[in-house]
Amino acid sequence: MDSLEDQLDGSEDEKGPLSPTDSEDPILSKNNCDTVSLGWPSLFALTCGIGGLQVIWSVILSQGAPFLVSLGLPKSLTALVWIAGPFCGAFVQPIVGYLSDMSRYSWGQRRPFIVIGAVSTIFSLWMLAWTESGIKWVVQTCHLEVRKEITANVVIAFAVFWIYALNVSIQPLQVGLRALVVENCPTHQQAQASAWASLITGGGNIFGYLVGFTPLPEIAKQLYLTHFQWLGIIASLAVAITVSITCSFVHERSSEALLLPSVRGPQQFLRTFRTMPLKIRRVFHIQIFAWMAWFPYLFYATSYVGDLYFNAIPLSTSETYQPSTSAIRSVSTRVGTFATFLSAIVAFLTNMLLQFVIRQTTCNDSHDSKSHGRKHLFRSFTIAQVWTFAHIAFAILMFSTFLVKTHIGGTVLIAMSGISWAMTLWVPYAIIGQELTAKQDRLREIGTAELESPDENPAGLIMSLHNMAISLPQIAAALVCSVILWLSDGQNGLAWCLRAGGLAALGAAWTLLSLEDS
Repeated sequence: MDSLEDQLDGSEDEKGPLSPTDSEDPILSKNNCDTVSLGWPSLFALTCGIGGLQVIWSVILSQGAPFLVSLGLPKSLTALVWIAGPFCGAFVQPIVGYLSDMSRYSWGQRRPFIVIGAVSTIFSLWMLAWTESGIKWVVQTCHLEVRKEITANVVIAFAVFWIYALNVSIQPLQVGLRALVVENCPTHQQAQASAWASLITGGGNIFGYLVGFTPLPEIAKQLYLTHFQWLGIIASLAVAITVSITCSFVHERSSEALLLPSVRGPQQFLRTFRTMPLKIRRVFHIQIFAWMAWFPYLFYATSYVGDLYFNAIPLSTSETYQPSTSAIRSVSTRVGTFATFLSAIVAFLTNMLLQFVIRQTTCNDSHDSKSHGRKHLFRSFTIAQVWTFAHIAFAILMFSTFLVKTHIGGTVLIAMSGISWAMTLWVPYAIIGQELTAKQDRLREIGTAELESPDENPAGLIMSLHNMAISLPQIAAALVCSVILWLSDGQNGLAWCLRAGGLAALGAAWTLLSLEDS
């Protein structure tokens, strides 16, 4: 069985990875990704757009549920609203990925989808943030005599609509950015590029959660903006800046020279699934259980810790001072967001460690073939074993909710889950990227005719099918969480959602045995 160090380097490059000091052109240049290794500026430009997108996700994950509850939506129905993300990922993104693979534009194959997705994502987020203010302004301006209950229901309906619009808009942005990484990075650096994407994702999480628990309305009271509106503005700027960097410095290969696939439509989906490498197909199977585990954590970790804090307040508050419920709820939301912020920091530090491990492995394997005797972290473990340990650790943390009674204990659990989350963001994308580029390298050895056909390596469609494997189980998890929250009220319901996720994580660890066999 190969060690993790051997698996991270799919092929050797005679020149080795170029550092920022010895590379003549550190920024990714056209058609050079197959002949030289990429320096850190190239990897940063290639993956920074993913970080901007993650800021959007951090806002949705940490503030979305409290925002909907503040509008009047029952907590048990929030899970049904958050089906929007998995639903769009399962059914919209494969179509977008297919269209992206089929596109032949002079300014890039992926760039048009990235730009359109970024613009529509920003627009949808702004409309969501200003839904309540906009509808109330219309009612007041038009002097409409409408009961407050009706106005509240209209606000909720429009908010749900814009949540779905936001999730649809994210799909072309996400698939374009992920496909760009696979197609513009050599085989032996796919693990490194995935680690960079995971690192920048962690940075986006930290930034998003940091502004999430910062009392922005109190800092700039004169602007009369709500907390969620501030988050919408900041997240939009993050997406605009990072996507601009990626689109400006990453030069795609000319898509006009590519042949159209011989098989199109639904048959292309079936052909791609049948002909994809076996290891990628098994990653899909693992992700089914993995993302049933992560859905409750991602959408309810903030509320779980916040409710622990909220429920303890009456016990520690004196009779002479009783703060309002809304004030306590606002503070509890920030306390919950702080827990996810700590989780993002832990994930970020884990990703930095991964960068060190992968960089050392790649450099030693590329420059010194005799250096395999050197000891590196994780040298004795396979990449599948590392992923297995991450799932088992996550399951233990989720089952530990039986013992946690305070928000401090809940914060520790959520923060420590960042280690497993870092592995989830890195391992599957590293395996898929390496398998796709390794297949491309084999085709290159056979001849260029096969290489030019998108039938053999539809990166956009494969990444979309991977996202479908991630999204479909989240729909099932959302339904399960909705039933759990309906059967139980308050803190206990959220804790049972997390425990159900821990059970699914054990299923993912068991399924990983098939990846070991491959």
